Amino acid sequence: MKSAMKIVRHSCRFLRYACAIVALMGMVRLAGAVEGVIPNLNYPSNQLFQPISPQLTSLHLNQPSVYNGYLILGGNAIHEVWDMANPYAPVFKARMTSPYAAGEAEAQQITYGRMANGTTYYATPSGKGIDIWNVTVTTNPVLVAAMQLPNINYGDVAGAIWGMAWAGQCL
Repeated sequence: MKSAMKIVRHSCRFLRYACAIVALMGMVRLAGAVEGVIPNLNYPSNQLFQPISPQLTSLHLNQPSVYNGYLILGGNAIHEVWDMANPYAPVFKARMTSPYAAGEAEAQQITYGRMANGTTYYATPSGKGIDIWNVTVTTNPVLVAAMQLPNINYGDVAGAIWGMAWAGQCL
């Protein structure tokens, strides 16, 4: 009987430690989960349907997305990262320029893929194929690959990339 009680006591102690470790791991993951802030504000009625910030860029950017708390604007093989924490005064954070940005390469569709190790990639069209950016640290994107694809040559309708998606087990 005493040995059974001892096993139960040790098991409970082990479970407490295991639960504490799992909880700490979850807090660490949550603490680093999102860098930027997309605000959820209430605006005065006189500001509804009115511009509240300056135009963000002079570039041709046509595919917005939000990742890691930042606004990412996709364009003609040039993409920008903006901090929108204060929508009255957005802050430019980073620019991603493809090696193949010298012509038509509209970002009609972009895609993100997060790997099991937490690395996040952003795939975008370029004038010659697709670019893959590491956006794990969203304000410091790193070009991982500028992949040239056959018959893609700065096209607008023909010879262009119109869509892409991650496939397979990324998460």
